[in-house]
Amino acid sequence: MLKYASLAAALSIAVGAPAAAAELVTDFQLYVLGDLTMNGDQITQRAAVGGDATFTGTSISGAGSAYASSLVVGGDLSYVNGGSIIGGAQVGGANHAPSYMPVSAGLASLPVDFDIENLRLKNLSAGLAAQTATGVTELKWGSNLYLTGAGAGLNVFTVDAATLAQASVIKTDLAPGSQVLINVVGDVVTLSGGLTFDDPSSVLWNFAGASQITAGGLNLGGSVLAPNAAFVGNYGSIYGDLVVGSFNGAISLKGNGYGGDLLTPPPLPGAGAVPEPGVWALMILGFGAVGAMLRRRRGRALGAAVA
Repeated sequence: MLKYASLAAALSIAVGAPAAAAELVTDFQLYVLGDLTMNGDQITQRAAVGGDATFTGTSISGAGSAYASSLVVGGDLSYVNGGSIIGGAQVGGANHAPSYMPVSAGLASLPVDFDIENLRLKNLSAGLAAQTATGVTELKWGSNLYLTGAGAGLNVFTVDAATLAQASVIKTDLAPGSQVLINVVGDVVTLSGGLTFDDPSSVLWNFAGASQITAGGLNLGGSVLAPNAAFVGNYGSIYGDLVVGSFNGAISLKGNGYGGDLLTPPPLPGAGAVPEPGVWALMILGFGAVGAMLRRRRGRALGAAVA
């Protein structure tokens, strides 16, 4: 069986990991692969939206000196009923925000290659979902979800969406300093209640198979990876980062974000390294996907040139 490091390296290679200068999901508190419609709330760090982004009275304030902007949008940007973008925005499409907002629009080049990063995230989520559970998950007394770890290091748990929908409290028995990966199995997911952890920065919730996630009255500890899901926020808080296919509604993102290494592309193996057979298979499939994507890009470019 592949160890996670080998699997992650294979996935990183297979989808053509972004160049060193490109920004990754780990540079953002909120990352949306497709379109976003957000009503109110505040983004205290940075946000990236691969499609169109519409904000209603939202304040974004997380650029800092290390970045050129607080917001990166692949499509069009719209702002309704005020709000602010402290640190500015870089937009690939049209700008429909008020003139007082610092927005650079119609950019041919953005700091995020959404095609590459989105593909990497989908493959990464699928790879994490294939990890064998090492910890024990139990639902007790109706709504208490107990997670018992196997020791230090990475603890992997699996829980189905129906069980998670019943849970309103999480109880844990984990070794200090351990990382937590929770693979949630199910297509339609409902999140509510106080699903918190002592150290949310070490927790990653992975919803690889989810097409829809609805969160209401939520107090969630940990970061969310759901690249295929339409996320509907009916208010609440997530103490971590949020990565979703699309976003509609409102949710507060708090805390310092994800502090683990599961979302980071690992360094490529050295020239003398010999990949395992399973790694070769993932590489070959991934090269084919990247080749097809690049051919589509060239086709669009040629079509535009002819037009």
